[in-house]
Amino acid sequence: MKKGKIVQVSGPVIDVEFEDSDLPFIKDALEVNNDGKRCVMEVAQHIGNNTVRCIMLASSEGLHKDMEVIATGSTGWRENVRPSV
Repeated sequence: MKKGKIVQVSGPVIDVEFEDSDLPFIKDALEVNNDGKRCVMEVAQHIGNNTVRCIMLASSEGLHKDMEVIATGSTGWRENVRPSV
């Protein structure tokens, strides 16, 4: 799994930097542990400098710079958001 870190939080938009140029694909899901809660974001854009711009699929409250992010290798919302019953 690819690991990165948050470099900017702007509401639901999160920028994540990776160590090398092997970036997750557009629409891939990234996960971050926010005080024990698994939060999922979806890659929306490759913005250069080994960085991707993501959209949170839930609240971004509590996220901050330098938090570790894991690229799951799966697509975003289809596999990570439970449908309402």
